[in-house]
Amino acid sequence: MEQISRDEQLFAVEYGYWFNLNNERFYRRIDVLINFVQLVGGSSAAFGAIQNSQAFVVASGIALAVCAALALLVQPAIKSECHRIHKAKFRELHGRSQRLNDEELIVAVSDLQSSGPAGIGALALPSFNDAARAIGRDHGCIPLSTVERISAAIA
Repeated sequence: MEQISRDEQLFAVEYGYWFNLNNERFYRRIDVLINFVQLVGGSSAAFGAIQNSQAFVVASGIALAVCAALALLVQPAIKSECHRIHKAKFRELHGRSQRLNDEELIVAVSDLQSSGPAGIGALALPSFNDAARAIGRDHGCIPLSTVERISAAIA
């Protein structure tokens, strides 16, 4: 088995932090957006009812139903919190990494990587680039696809 260098392990810790931070922010912003649409949709439905506008009430009801379904299926607030907790674990490992020998660090990184939430694949490369910039390796950044740029912008 190929030995993983300490530098690669420390980068994995940095990457784990950024991946979870980006996912936390992505899901939190999606949750805020869903809640905002529900708030506006509820107000619109009330306004439509007062104005006796069936079309307005129906459109608002559809928007509310879609947002409620998304909130139930995706559960962005819960996913955001899971990534926040895992991000903190990577930051804690970063803080104690200098006290660990190479084998202990490999085990700790592997444990965190295997126990964390899955996250959004489109945030993998943006997180890699964030981690590279954080440790001063701007030259190691990888160009992003359109989907990755959009996901990173939301995060």
